[in-house]
Amino acid sequence: MNISIAKHHNYTSDFYVFIDNLESNKLNFEVSDVSSNDLELISNHKKYNLSKYKSMLRFTNENNQGYLPMLDNVVSVQFSNYKNKVLIRVIFDNHQVCQAYLLNKGYK
Repeated sequence: MNISIAKHHNYTSDFYVFIDNLESNKLNFEVSDVSSNDLELISNHKKYNLSKYKSMLRFTNENNQGYLPMLDNVVSVQFSNYKNKVLIRVIFDNHQVCQAYLLNKGYK
């Protein structure tokens, strides 16, 4: 039954809450580095990595220790740099695709 519910779940609101958190002035993230599978962010002189692990998108510290899950039921994630923005594209287990441009503070 849970699998059936997951296939019909709309992940749009989850995705945009995630984006709002990334752009939060409280966290004040700056993009340090972008690769197709990882996004490196800096906040208060500490580095964080955002990447997919198993079926979740999660934050870890710069040594990949500890983690904070950000999105569940993720099949793939892709990060790409475009001018002063980072495109985040996520595909969920129900084949729903969500993407957004993140203002790229600090990264050239």
